[in-house]
Amino acid sequence: MAIRKAGVISIILILVLWSLGAMNYSVALVQESFYESDLDDSLIKDIENQFNIDLISLPPINGISTADYLVSDNPPDILNIGQTSETWDDIVKAGVIASFPLSDQLKQDLGTMSPIVRSAIQRTLMTDDGLLLGYPTYVNISPLLFLVSDSWNRSPFANTIPPRSFTELLDFIELYLSTPHDGYCFMYDINGMGPYFLVDRCVECWIIQSREQGSFPSFIDDEFISLLERTRELASALYGNESKKYCKNQHQLFSTLYWGNTENAKDTYVWNDMIPWRITLEQQPYVHVGMTVCCIRKGSTLEPIATQIIETIIKNRSTPYRGNIYWWNYFYPHPEEVNVKKFNKWEGDSNKFLHTTQDFVDSVREIDQYASPTTVCVTSFPFYRSDMIDIEDKAYADFLKYNINGSEFARLLDYINR
Repeated sequence: MAIRKAGVISIILILVLWSLGAMNYSVALVQESFYESDLDDSLIKDIENQFNIDLISLPPINGISTADYLVSDNPPDILNIGQTSETWDDIVKAGVIASFPLSDQLKQDLGTMSPIVRSAIQRTLMTDDGLLLGYPTYVNISPLLFLVSDSWNRSPFANTIPPRSFTELLDFIELYLSTPHDGYCFMYDINGMGPYFLVDRCVECWIIQSREQGSFPSFIDDEFISLLERTRELASALYGNESKKYCKNQHQLFSTLYWGNTENAKDTYVWNDMIPWRITLEQQPYVHVGMTVCCIRKGSTLEPIATQIIETIIKNRSTPYRGNIYWWNYFYPHPEEVNVKKFNKWEGDSNKFLHTTQDFVDSVREIDQYASPTTVCVTSFPFYRSDMIDIEDKAYADFLKYNINGSEFARLLDYINR
């Protein structure tokens, strides 16, 4: 699925050399390989120096959930885990994560964050009595799509109300395919993703809306099956139309990039231009707030100093231009720290599509005005169920090739999710 990142889990073993006695103590950091720079070298060194620890790399673990790993014979103590790798709620309900109080430094940092990130932390990482279960080392925010307002306002569709939900997006695709639009393309990389992209977005919308309404997503539903069939038909037609184009020299109407520039760096947009995760206009609009969270195992010897360990994240984030700080670490929590000129110079002229704009940075603090945060896991199965990957891939391939119908695809999705 589009939001799902790499599911490979790597372990870093930390031997804590306590000043009292010769006892060594094992501490592991669990990190998704896609986010390998979440705990970068400078943060690792800060933790090493402050708490007198050494790091030793271990092989990846497979076939076990984080909750089970935390109650195993040799459990980790510090974890840096992505909420998209498995259901965070399951880890919390298992009671294996330590809660800790907010220091003045944490209160200050949380209180000055962008409202959308602060809301996501309070919603998923804070207990009813005001304690924290962890703190983000990485934050990414993703909508269903961005409308490229610069391009849209000059296009043949300038007088058309832009789509604001998934079904309205499908309605627009019908209009797009029947209207001359020389010089414009739907999306830069639709050729590479093919019809899969829109079908996957359809599935993710259904999962997010179901989970946010407090129910486990059931795909054997007439409304959803009908939506799947329509999405496949329009996605296939769109791909057939777009595959004839060379989008590098055209203006995009939509984008998936999260820094305000289109892939060919021709047009810009801001967060007010996003299409939220919802199927119909009547549903609550959501943006997905993906966080990688640093947390401490409940019962660990390090539990009493959990607050101090977490504070090193803030200390490390405060100097973002040292060259080895992944910029997402501060871009969404504290957009006011982003110096656009320095950031774009850092990315380099060869990566202009990665450049941001001041308008986009400023709009981060307004995201909560257009949508609510969701942190639900949209992965069809936990990362440790690697046996499901082939089943899911084949299900999508068969559906997109018209080898199976919507009802059969829905039954496979239901099986995979359960």
